[in-house]
Amino acid sequence: MRAPDRSPAGGGKDRPGIPRHRPRRLPLAGIAALALTTLVFVRPAAAYIDPGTGSYILQTVLGVLFGLLYALKIYWQQVKAFVLRVFARKPAPPKTEG
Repeated sequence: MRAPDRSPAGGGKDRPGIPRHRPRRLPLAGIAALALTTLVFVRPAAAYIDPGTGSYILQTVLGVLFGLLYALKIYWQQVKAFVLRVFARKPAPPKTEG
């Protein structure tokens, strides 16, 4: 059972009267149990890794790297403004002589 919505007008700013949904937390115990089960019941695999697999992995890694660099290039001004805003020093209060 969900707790009643206590926000004004019963909802969000853009949709009054409609309750706002909270994101669900991942069930950590379930994920841990699934991971443990997967690790405990490991069966040997008769698998063959083709020599081209290394090339494919390298292409994927380089593609992701260059994609991230390109995205950084496109959004550089926003990233720079965000970093400067986060790490900006606040001015010291003026000293009063008294």
